[in-house]
Amino acid sequence: MDLARRQRVMANVRLIEARDEEERAQILRFNAAPAGSHNTIPGVKSPPLDEPLQTPPSSQTPQRQPDPLLQTPPISDPHAPQSWAPKTLRRGGES
Repeated sequence: MDLARRQRVMANVRLIEARDEEERAQILRFNAAPAGSHNTIPGVKSPPLDEPLQTPPSSQTPQRQPDPLLQTPPISDPHAPQSWAPKTLRRGGES
């Protein structure tokens, strides 16, 4: 059983070392790339800098609907402090 555990540990060590090596190589590639060519998200290409971004015409922009939650009257906070005064409790009859 000790031999099997040792083999699992060594396999995990190799996986971690391979991951660390890949991370180091990725950092070196990132640092070696010319400025402005970095993608912020791996696998997603950004548009070329010389092309202007396309903006939709103003007639096609969706109209924002007012938020119904913002239009409701505010509800008093049930956890807000309330004023109170102590009251004396009298038992028995009048004295």
